[in-house]
Amino acid sequence: MSNAFVNNIFPHTFALPDELLLEIFKINAEHYIYLPRAHIKDTIACSQVCRQWRHVSLASSALWERCLDYCLGKDWIEEILRRTGNQLLQIIYPSFTSYLDEKTAALDTLRNQQQRYGHAACDLTDVLIDRLPKCMVYEGEHLPKDRSVFERCRSLSLILDRAGWNAHYPFLARHLVCIKNITLSCMDPLSGFSPTDFEDSAPWCAETLHLRNISLPLHLARFQKLRCLTVSDLKLEAHKLTVAGWLRVLEHMPELRVLRLNDAIVDEDSRRARSASNSVIALPHLECLIFDCAIDEASALLRGLAFPNSCRTFPTIFMSQTNADFSKLCSFLEAQYAMRSQTGYHTIQVELERDSCHICIGCMADHGADSSGFACVLDIDVFWPRAGQAALFSKLLVTLRKLCGASAAIFDT
Repeated sequence: MSNAFVNNIFPHTFALPDELLLEIFKINAEHYIYLPRAHIKDTIACSQVCRQWRHVSLASSALWERCLDYCLGKDWIEEILRRTGNQLLQIIYPSFTSYLDEKTAALDTLRNQQQRYGHAACDLTDVLIDRLPKCMVYEGEHLPKDRSVFERCRSLSLILDRAGWNAHYPFLARHLVCIKNITLSCMDPLSGFSPTDFEDSAPWCAETLHLRNISLPLHLARFQKLRCLTVSDLKLEAHKLTVAGWLRVLEHMPELRVLRLNDAIVDEDSRRARSASNSVIALPHLECLIFDCAIDEASALLRGLAFPNSCRTFPTIFMSQTNADFSKLCSFLEAQYAMRSQTGYHTIQVELERDSCHICIGCMADHGADSSGFACVLDIDVFWPRAGQAALFSKLLVTLRKLCGASAAIFDT
């Protein structure tokens, strides 16, 4: 929107409600995907049309955060910081072009995840980053080196590679320790990276840490304040940890509420044998646990963690077509049901297909339940190869029917 355009529409929009004006500002920001500085100039121009427009623009820090995403010079940054008052900032670097159709799909994904996992385990920025190909990342210039930006930074999302990390970490090192919410994502589809230049001195204040295709030395005691940890999409097997490795990491994170490990756990057999620990790691505040792995690793992880019975757990288990694996799965289900049913979660919902099954263990409840009144605490997805699984599948079917026969069950095939 040019100044002339703003002046032309001004008489017709003077009486618009604040909510509609704010949406106009947001649409303006989203559509300037190739001319970010034009968006900034127009946002400032719109904010100066009249007192109402100025009030609406200054009431939303998101409009100005969007400007900061484009790696501006010092003059621009000072102007934007002045307009945001004392509000804390969220910065994404480099910025990405959230096309409306892509953003709509991401919002649908976010709603589905929130409905299943709860709001604490889901974040729109992370969903967008996971969906966006590298071509939709606006490269920009350089991360602003203005200290005042990071002193007020609440959330920082970096999309980078090893070269980008090496370029920015010397400057970021003194700021990362103070930021509450951090997302680090490597967009390289072939490999990620593992930084080796961490200093093991200052503990981080981070309460939320999302890592996509980046492996940090999480075993360091600096992450003790974490309340939410997400590690996903690790391309290199060398960056993944065994269950024993993850238990050593979690030992230093007693405040965790949400733990999400997707494509981050490696089979024990694929590494040199490591000494297994019989100790159990207590996570007394854990509310949501999401992970995917093979059946042996799923069993070992749940045996190695102690958390409240009310913690919602979402394992995704990938099976081979061996008789041993299906026997282990049956034992796993029996053990989990026995443990949960002792605390009142004795209802099972089962959906079976040719190459997968979805099993929920929970109870009928007034609070924390879905539309049918069912509150699920253990939500398992199991996948196996189709070829030659008929005989093995029957063993699983017998186990499920036995459990359902001892419970208030809903059995769908």
